[in-house]
Amino acid sequence: MKKLLFAAVSLLFAVSLSAQPGIVAGVTSSATDLTAAKVEIGSVTNYHFGLAFRADLGLIGIQPAVIYNVKGQSLSALASASSISSAVKGIDFKTGFIEVPVQIQAGIHFGDMVRVFGFAEPFVGYAVSNEKKTTDKIVIKNNWDNIKNRLEYGASLGFGADLFRFLQVEVKYFWNFDKLYKDGTTYGSFAEAFTDITNSIKETKCNGICASVGFFF
Repeated sequence: MKKLLFAAVSLLFAVSLSAQPGIVAGVTSSATDLTAAKVEIGSVTNYHFGLAFRADLGLIGIQPAVIYNVKGQSLSALASASSISSAVKGIDFKTGFIEVPVQIQAGIHFGDMVRVFGFAEPFVGYAVSNEKKTTDKIVIKNNWDNIKNRLEYGASLGFGADLFRFLQVEVKYFWNFDKLYKDGTTYGSFAEAFTDITNSIKETKCNGICASVGFFF
């Protein structure tokens, strides 16, 4: 994994030397469909932002980036759509990663002003922040006892559009290829609540949906 992260950073540096730089930002949801994502985004603020480098090669494009991406799980959202009891509503997990995604795009130009594309995007990242909010609104920061792996890897599939050469919009679905959270973690004052939710989040890999806007210079 460390070699993979080094390779991604090296590719980012090589492409950035001749690519169009920009800034990207948006929302990240660990829900797996648009309706659930809307509910979750309303209950827990997950987001991402960072730098991207766009190389438009005609039908093909390459766009590496370095972003800070906050992923996690909102039990408020899960409780309304599963067997989780209402007692655990309000428990949220949020983990921030420094990620290096590399988009491989295939697109079509419509004149000089619009380009529509689909893309595949492998990514690697490392967790640098972690936050748990309990049912009584206590926030516990940078305690790593619930994290299985701080080093993450995965891939995304999505589509987007470049408008007026400087504006980009994207929507993508992402998969983390390993579990983020441990099974059987104890959380002190809300240990009983955790027992209630373990079966629902133990397979959580932080799969979900991202929507982004980019501005390129």
